[in-house]
Amino acid sequence: MNATNAKKKVMLMVYLTITLGALAMYDRYFVDDKSRYQGLVMMNDSSDKLPDHGQITGEYVFTDQDDEDFATSQMAGHVWLVSFFFTSCDGPCPLLNAQIAGILSKNNDVHALSITTDPETDTIEVLEKYAQSFKARREQWSFVRTDQDSMIKFGQTVLKLPVGEEPDAHSLRIVLIDKAGHIRGWYDSQEPNVVATITKDLKSIL
Repeated sequence: MNATNAKKKVMLMVYLTITLGALAMYDRYFVDDKSRYQGLVMMNDSSDKLPDHGQITGEYVFTDQDDEDFATSQMAGHVWLVSFFFTSCDGPCPLLNAQIAGILSKNNDVHALSITTDPETDTIEVLEKYAQSFKARREQWSFVRTDQDSMIKFGQTVLKLPVGEEPDAHSLRIVLIDKAGHIRGWYDSQEPNVVATITKDLKSIL
């Protein structure tokens, strides 16, 4: 490796480190800043009742791994776990989806919506194969794609999560949405006890 290539590699690593660090800080601010939810019920550690962070609004249409339209209006009447990922991710995304798979395997009444942040690469065929790798049941777990602008708007405006233009510029949190379409919590998929935490919280809304 010559000096020029070595320098480029170092600069790339520095850029990625800064980008991931900024995303983590933004994610924490974006979700944890309670001033953005004035007038809504916030988390109360002394209560068993989950907080209500407001109802999701607007109609968004995605395309799922079956090449069928998936509209957000279809989420009504079911409890959902919603998150972002991309299939070529070899880092946190597989862990995130493994956590979701673990929850779904023990809760038949819970559904999951996984939205790719790399729609150009993640074609219908790619999503279908990826879903199979997690043994996802089609009626329970939808892997979907849409254009980049709609994906970013849905993440930032509806789910209140940081999502950027690059595939890896997305939150690693799992959003819990109840049967009435209300956001009831955000969970860090990288936390070791996240499955147990979500499973416990599900009991209060199922």
